Amino acid sequence: MNTLPAAKAFDDIFNELSKYSVGFEPTFRVLEQMKNSQIPNYPPYNLEQLSETTLRLSIALAGFKKEDIEIILQEKKLTITGNKTASDKARKFIVKGIAERSFTRSFVLHQTMHITRAKFEDGVLEIDFEQIIPESQKPKKIEIENV
Repeated sequence: MNTLPAAKAFDDIFNELSKYSVGFEPTFRVLEQMKNSQIPNYPPYNLEQLSETTLRLSIALAGFKKEDIEIILQEKKLTITGNKTASDKARKFIVKGIAERSFTRSFVLHQTMHITRAKFEDGVLEIDFEQIIPESQKPKKIEIENV
C-alpha cells in the first residue's frame, strides 16, 4: 500500500497552515511525530461524542482483568497498557480466539481535554473526557479606545 500521497497531503496542509499561524510549532511537532509513528490496531476502540464538550473512549479488552490494565496520563499523553499475568499464560487452550495479548496504546490529548472518569466493566475500558476551556482562552471582544 502506497502512503506517499497521504503523507504529501499532510505535509502540504501543515506547510499551508504555518503561513497563517503563530506559536503552533509545538503542535505541528506532535502531529509530525504522530504521522511518523506506527499506529497499532489492537486492541480495537471507539471514540464517541457524548455532547458538545464530552467524549468517551471505549477499548475492547476481552479476557483482561482490572488488575491487568494501567492508565497513565503524563504531559497530555494518555498511555493505556495491558499486561497479562503469568498465571493466565499458563492456561492450556484447545481453541484460542480471544487475543488477550499485552499491549500499549497511546493518545495525545489537546490541552483543553481532561479525563473525568475511567471505568472497566464487562471487558470494556471506558475513559471519559471533557473539554474545559479556561476563561483566558475563550473569545473576548477587544474594545477600541477613543482618542
